[in-house]
Amino acid sequence: LLVVGDFYAKSPQLPYRQSWPGLLHSLLLADGIAAELDILAKPGWTSAHALNALKGDDFNKPYDWVIVMIGVHNQQQNRSINSYRRDMTKLLRRAADLTGHQPGKVLVMSIPDWSATRSGKNQSVDISPEIDRYNSVLRIVSMETLVPFLDIGSSVELARNDFSSTTVHPRHFSRKLYMLWAKHLLAIIQDEQ
Repeated sequence: LLVVGDFYAKSPQLPYRQSWPGLLHSLLLADGIAAELDILAKPGWTSAHALNALKGDDFNKPYDWVIVMIGVHNQQQNRSINSYRRDMTKLLRRAADLTGHQPGKVLVMSIPDWSATRSGKNQSVDISPEIDRYNSVLRIVSMETLVPFLDIGSSVELARNDFSSTTVHPRHFSRKLYMLWAKHLLAIIQDEQ
């Protein structure tokens, strides 16, 4: 598997075993799926950063699955929604190339509404509508590229006032929420085995 993302996929403040990619990896291994997981992600990355990183020769091996979650920093940095659409179209096509031209083996997750975190809880009026705009574009791009779209928005809303298992970073969600994402991804992967 290859995970392409940003702060929510790989963060120095969040131990791997508490991140959603780490939890997914553990669930796969516990289910008897001998999975290797590569993560191409850095805090602060926008869609343009991820796209540029995927152009490198380091990512030419075939993957069974590519999971993409990126865009929160596009929103935070007030990047153009049109440039996000262009980047994501290219990025999802590149991800499909890495699965042997199987767009059904690429999963794109919606951008989490970080106004549901401790850091963003007083900014939902500003953050939520912008995240919704980006996710609307992402949904369209996923349809155009034939890549399955996972809307995690409802799980984020459930967690809006639940800061249990609080992480060390105020902009991260709880381990409980990350486990929900991991279980959702596991179910999709299991169905395709």
